[in-house]
Amino acid sequence: MPKTNLVRNVVTGDDLTSKIKSGLTKIYDTAVCAFGANSGNVLIENRYGEPTVSHDGITNIASLQVADPIENSAISIARQASAKTDLKAGDGTTLTVVLTKLTYNNYRPLSKDISPRELNSLIDHDTFDILEKLDTVTIKPSDLTDKDYYNIALTATGDERLAQAVDLAVTNSDGGAITVSEQELPQIDVDIVEGFAFNQGLTTIALANDLTSFKSYYDNPLIIVLPKTVKTDSDIIPILERAIKLNPGLGIILIADVMGQALETIVSNKLAGKLDVSIIAPPFKNRDEFLQDVAKYANCKPFTLSPEQFSEEYLGAVENAQVTSNETVLNGSINQDLENYIKKLPEDRQKRLKSKTAKISVGANTLAERHEAKLRIDDGVCAVISAKKHGALYGAGTALRDIALTSQNLSYLKDIYSLITSDDCTKLKQGLDLTTDEIKDMREAGVLDSALAIKEAVANSASAVKQLLSIKVALPFEKDLD
Repeated sequence: MPKTNLVRNVVTGDDLTSKIKSGLTKIYDTAVCAFGANSGNVLIENRYGEPTVSHDGITNIASLQVADPIENSAISIARQASAKTDLKAGDGTTLTVVLTKLTYNNYRPLSKDISPRELNSLIDHDTFDILEKLDTVTIKPSDLTDKDYYNIALTATGDERLAQAVDLAVTNSDGGAITVSEQELPQIDVDIVEGFAFNQGLTTIALANDLTSFKSYYDNPLIIVLPKTVKTDSDIIPILERAIKLNPGLGIILIADVMGQALETIVSNKLAGKLDVSIIAPPFKNRDEFLQDVAKYANCKPFTLSPEQFSEEYLGAVENAQVTSNETVLNGSINQDLENYIKKLPEDRQKRLKSKTAKISVGANTLAERHEAKLRIDDGVCAVISAKKHGALYGAGTALRDIALTSQNLSYLKDIYSLITSDDCTKLKQGLDLTTDEIKDMREAGVLDSALAIKEAVANSASAVKQLLSIKVALPFEKDLD
């Protein structure tokens, strides 16, 4: 077999800058298409099956791959910043990409005149200034009304029907978890059920079975509770093989500390499409109680024996589940004795095992439309929950534009408002009401955003820009030589 040598090219100077700019422009054009009043959809070709028509920002940018390796690397850096915003705030992905390009364009000319250290210091100073100013105008959760929360949902989803579903779920869940799943029926249903919600999520987002939202969704998942730390393949592979053999085709939620070789093997099999496993590490505090509660809810026993002894009695199940980076919700216990078990527990554990959970089932006439609606509802739920914790900001880019109006060195921020509304209003806290085509106070017009989403977009885009501006040499693969 002939030996293959990977040959790298060396790219510097204007050629490097041009390719980075080009990559940012391509991801910007893809993201901004779903941004603001004149937004539209993106046509995404699928190698197999029908094309996707998408209005969801994170779906659009996740699908972007270009031929040039340096452009692709710039795209990847911006996409990573966007994903970080989504993980922390559940919204603001498109804004992060847009801000990355605008911020890069603002600071790039300065990189010729000052050192990289000075430039980083300047970006950090300005970013802190922006975040500090956003803090001063953030509407506190205690000052937000039910109408405000509905308007936040409407801003995030862009659709009254979707916003109503989000509002109904948030209002009736009484602060509990909210799960979103797809259904075959063409309507959107909201059900309030008792579930088991806890603040432990995916060990790694590489295990998410929905990589557009970085979450895992399951119908009738299997539950395995392992009190012992799992480090090697021999500790876990026989267990998973037995579980799959007993119930083929079902996803698995593994409650265990998994690390080292075992984690690497599970992740690689997951990425190869051979496994659908989500791993959730138990908390350090009250660990044994937590494991016992999960096992009872899933109607199984914690497994402490050797892997070869794994049997069906150690295999639990629930009706459905949702796992995010920091939270898990199990719904539909099949344990007939659960009520008696719960009655004997302290109040805090009772509350966790019987928390109110809102389940939003999203349907539409086509698969693409259904998936699109689900992603928008996910954004709406995250935006409202975030606002309940961290407050809200005047929307449509007005909060950032107002900073630009009072800070000459941050003037580029005003472009956010212009992109969203195609308007040039300069009145603080005011902007174009798209429903009436009048200049109004944004809160009165019902245009509010999650404060956390905007702040995370600012911080993460600045981080991406510092990375991009620090690049002086690129070493892309040029070709293979046999």
